Amino acid sequence: MSTVAGFEGSTVIQFTAIDAQGAMGTGLMIIAVLPPPEAGDFDGDGRISLQDFFLLAEKQGLSDTHLNWNPVFDLDGDSKVDLEDFFRFADIFIANQRSTASP
Repeated sequence: MSTVAGFEGSTVIQFTAIDAQGAMGTGLMIIAVLPPPEAGDFDGDGRISLQDFFLLAEKQGLSDTHLNWNPVFDLDGDSKVDLEDFFRFADIFIANQRSTASP
């Protein structure tokens, strides 16, 4: 999976198919390109919480060779979810808790 920085938006693609007997059918597909979530906010709720930690834990041991691979959980960019990603998540979690704490 690759991304292009700054590219987001949506488009609609219309398909039309005609079979050998002349029957026609159409379909629409909407493709949306969304900005990536904040690192560590795996559930996209705008907060970095224990729920995000549990989502990361479910991905432990996966790599880019697995069918259900999602690079969002690879916080260090080494194409696998391992202990290093948990350490990075801990750093992100602690920094986020400090920045959202009331003075």
